[in-house]
Amino acid sequence: MPSEIFHKKGEVTFRAPYFDELLIDASPEGRLTRDPVCHALFYYNLLAAKNLKEAKDCLVDEKELSPVFGVKEARKLLESIAFMYGTTPGAMVRYWDVVDKQRRAMGASSNADLPHAMRFKWN
Repeated sequence: MPSEIFHKKGEVTFRAPYFDELLIDASPEGRLTRDPVCHALFYYNLLAAKNLKEAKDCLVDEKELSPVFGVKEARKLLESIAFMYGTTPGAMVRYWDVVDKQRRAMGASSNADLPHAMRFKWN
């Protein structure tokens, strides 16, 4: 799903992931709707969980900076993904139930959920 942005120095095209294999009518394990906004939230959830795990599991030398992934970084990630998909964070967060169902269908346990503070509600 390409999203085009025009800049004074040229055009930028994003290719946002669309998870065809996880569509509710495409696979027994699929729970995602065809709405690209649903895929945007699923993508946020994947990247946020990955970044959070990497930050927690990282062992660094005391002279190095540890990677940080907190609420502030998660919010920026959500906003960036919304921009990439051409939507808003408010539209994305309406799909938390669908994303949770998809994760469980893929075998994720409830203790693998993002912290409540990173599961944004937008007004």
